Amino acid sequence: MMEKEIQLLDKDSLMVLKFLKENRNEPEDVKCIAEILQLSIEEVEKALHTLEARGYQIVYEGGCSARLLHLPETLFPWDVEDGISTRFMGRVVRAFEEVDSTNIFAARWAQEGAPDGAVVVSEKQNAGRGRFNRQWVSPAGKGIYFSLILRPEMPMSQVSMLTFLAAAALAETLAREFGIDAQVKWPNDVLVKGRKICGILSEVKSAKTKGKAEYVVIGIGINVNHTKEDFPLDSLTSATSVQIETGKEIVRAKLLQKVLQLMEYYYEEYKTTGFSWLRDRWMERNCTMGRFVRINTNTEGFVEGETVGLSEQGGLLVRLPSGELREFLAGDVSIGSANFR
Repeated sequence: MMEKEIQLLDKDSLMVLKFLKENRNEPEDVKCIAEILQLSIEEVEKALHTLEARGYQIVYEGGCSARLLHLPETLFPWDVEDGISTRFMGRVVRAFEEVDSTNIFAARWAQEGAPDGAVVVSEKQNAGRGRFNRQWVSPAGKGIYFSLILRPEMPMSQVSMLTFLAAAALAETLAREFGIDAQVKWPNDVLVKGRKICGILSEVKSAKTKGKAEYVVIGIGINVNHTKEDFPLDSLTSATSVQIETGKEIVRAKLLQKVLQLMEYYYEEYKTTGFSWLRDRWMERNCTMGRFVRINTNTEGFVEGETVGLSEQGGLLVRLPSGELREFLAGDVSIGSANFR
């Protein structure tokens, strides 16, 4: 088991960092920073050195004024927590340089009492996985690999729809923030022109109360700053990233904040309005409906037909060539690259 948790910043460094973030446009005199934060000049200087050692680029002007130029590449927990506008998602974050799987750690933390909305994020996963135990390529410093812990007070039938909620929120975030035409493929992939940009794996722990969940772990992997060279050769035609689609390097902490903010909004709306609202959001972004698909059921082999809808259990409704209408609650869907342009 490989776990290397990122060491938290001391209180003084966090105070100085917050001040520098809020005053990034102009350099601030070190003496002035000390007076405002009620620290000594020596404490401020020590905090600045600590921040520089963590990768924050600070420029000094006139010999005694400091200004924050760039955030580090590392996805630090305090950069995610600072400035996020959620009520509970992402308010508590544990971050790792390296972990086997964020889902595995999150499940263990949930059993130990992690709060609702807590997040586990890692720079690198050594055993990241998707559905059917497929490997999820997680190179260090490139993507956002995180798990969200939820303690939903809802029936298990509604809990099963949280994967769809996450997929719809992720696709909408990419569209809003970057103008990317992201689409969701049943049940848990987010695609851009047929290439995978996000994957989701949800795992549920049943509560002692029948029909309820003790907790849900939603594991999400987003390809963010990957270049084509970061993907295996056999994935070049099936995977993409935000940077590939936009041509820009992305500040991952800001993107994670945006994802969590929209996920929380979707979550609260779903609890209030129910399945129909969520189905509408999912359908707006889906690339599965109305297409001829091939489904690997893992029990009866491959089944082909035309997709016609989504059931209240999240099942894919498919019209077979025989005219029979079937509901598939699990399976791997192939759409075919000819459906994407």
